[in-house]
Amino acid sequence: MWTCQQRREREDDAIRRALEFERNGDWRYEDEGPPLPLPPLELVTGWSKASGRPPHDPGVALFGGWRIAEMKRKLARSAVR
Repeated sequence: MWTCQQRREREDDAIRRALEFERNGDWRYEDEGPPLPLPPLELVTGWSKASGRPPHDPGVALFGGWRIAEMKRKLARSAVR
């Protein structure tokens, strides 16, 4: 029930914001402040957890966490059985 109530509140808020946009051309309510400014791009370093690790072999594609060659070998082994 809590999940349904939260979903209903989000839908109601979306409708109120859409009406606000139609009224004055802005998604924010009158008492809502401006959005936070974005940091300068030179300060953004990324979110990769791969720092310090060697890059993967660019000749071998990664797909869904599996290397394609490993996936093909596994499929070939299961087809033989």
